Amino acid sequence: MTMRETIQSWIKKLDRAPRDVVGIDFGSSNIKCVRLRRQNQEISVESAAFLPPFQMPADPQPDYVPPPLSLPRSLLAPYCAVVVPSELAILKVLTFPGEFTAETEGQIVSHMGLDNPDQYRISYKVLQQGTPRTECRILAVAYPDRFAAIPPRLFPSGPPAPFSLEIAGLASLSALMAIPNALSGTETSGSLEIETHSSVFAIFHRGIPILIRKFNFGIDTVVSAIRQGLDVSPQIAYNLLTDGSIDVSQWVIATVQPFVKQLLVSRDFVERRENATLNRLYLCGSGARQPAIRKEIQHAFELEIMNWNPLEGLTVSPHALPEEVRGEECRLAAAVGAARAVIQGEG
Repeated sequence: MTMRETIQSWIKKLDRAPRDVVGIDFGSSNIKCVRLRRQNQEISVESAAFLPPFQMPADPQPDYVPPPLSLPRSLLAPYCAVVVPSELAILKVLTFPGEFTAETEGQIVSHMGLDNPDQYRISYKVLQQGTPRTECRILAVAYPDRFAAIPPRLFPSGPPAPFSLEIAGLASLSALMAIPNALSGTETSGSLEIETHSSVFAIFHRGIPILIRKFNFGIDTVVSAIRQGLDVSPQIAYNLLTDGSIDVSQWVIATVQPFVKQLLVSRDFVERRENATLNRLYLCGSGARQPAIRKEIQHAFELEIMNWNPLEGLTVSPHALPEEVRGEECRLAAAVGAARAVIQGEG
């Protein structure tokens, strides 16, 4: 039994979810941290921070042990929810006829399309239980084990003790789903998280996710095109994309439009299948802060891009947010979603 399984088993015996958790999102540009605490039914934000990035080895060996991660004292909760980038994850929404049964569970791995399933950590969540006359719908996730094993080793003795391992794109969806009225009701809504190297697109119908798809498009795709086109460094290319001091629209259009076309194919398929129309689209991740990218997405979808704050509905304690985090709360979505899932007994 692993340390994580031992901790979860002990807590389940007490029938009590952790009340004090820090979500730690290991992004490519930095580590995003949020500490949440639950008292009765209220969840409060106790602390948040952006820390220097952790450089994941390109080819980690099984015995690789990274130096321990040093966290500020304000983030030292008893437990942590670890978030890893989506780029290495395999995400599939699977449908099976009838109700979800033990027989259905036995078919999940074979439907993941993995050449070597034993080399992955595989998990699933039942989205729709199904009935004898309808389908059950399941979200299945696989992540390479040799990469998944690294982040928890950054906390060899705690606190915090690793409690869960989440995929960034899915953790952000958890944060969005926790916001009152964001994805509920009869409307069909979409969510798009654009990370550094990948993106996760989801569509919800009547509050239930009916499509979750990962794309190999991220901010780095656009930055690389600008860098090559202007023969500048990656940092200068990123600055040009962000501040607009030089017109880089030709490289933005050349990289974003093929990606958007794939999004529209997914949207059209869902709209035909569910006989529904996408009414609104939420955007988060590093792409949410890039006006040039937002413009192309909004033009293609012909929808207003919805801004959202993952801290909405939470009580923010005084002095919880340092200066560098204020105004950048959207970047905390994955860390917030992962921590909330643990506190609410879903991690």
